[in-house]
Amino acid sequence: MRPSETSTSLTLARTLLDAGRCEDCLKELASLPEDVALSADYLEIRGNALCKLGHWDQLEAMLDGMPTSDSSLQALGRFLRARAELLRGRRESALNIISSAAPTGIPRLDGLVFSLRGTCEYRLGFTKEASRAFRSSIACFETCGENHRLVESLNALGASQRMLSRFAMAEACFRRSIGDGDRGRHHCRNGAGDPAVGRSLSSHGALAFRSFPLHPGTCSLARDRSGYERVDVYGRPGGLHQSALVL
Repeated sequence: MRPSETSTSLTLARTLLDAGRCEDCLKELASLPEDVALSADYLEIRGNALCKLGHWDQLEAMLDGMPTSDSSLQALGRFLRARAELLRGRRESALNIISSAAPTGIPRLDGLVFSLRGTCEYRLGFTKEASRAFRSSIACFETCGENHRLVESLNALGASQRMLSRFAMAEACFRRSIGDGDRGRHHCRNGAGDPAVGRSLSSHGALAFRSFPLHPGTCSLARDRSGYERVDVYGRPGGLHQSALVL
């Protein structure tokens, strides 16, 4: 298989993963040659697909077989182990694992690590620490141009700011995440918006309803329920906590 074909196949696998078609994603990965199976892109995509499917034994086998000499693969392995722990409800264990992941200097990977660390801290009630982690993930995703991940981190930071009663900052995060997501709509299937923007819109609408009676100077964008009215373009609405932080 030529390098261009390998790259195309990995891109297709990632697209299938983002669309929730995890079984199809794994089938696409299975068509790649064995040497590709040791690449960071392959391992990340396959690991995330196995996490979403809950195939823990296969995930553990993959992680146990990953090279240990590469610092970036070590960080990726910790990210996937921590994600699996969090998905299984083991929050403290997940935070301990992800906290041990050393920076790699690779913005996308470091952004994933910071984002997951923030999610663990948020769910354990460490909201200030989570905010710091989400800010770090935003800086990483801005550097590497990961628009989808950037939108998710902005949304998560907005949720954490709302929990700290920093309503103006929360709205600013949701405003930016909606704007950045709208600008990236051409990357999505059939011209539909980024589902992460749906979560931002839903969270923004919830923020308006919850904070406006006490803080009438905030949340002007969503005051007229526009957050909820637009959500069907991007995805199913949800509550602030459920919609803001996703794995």
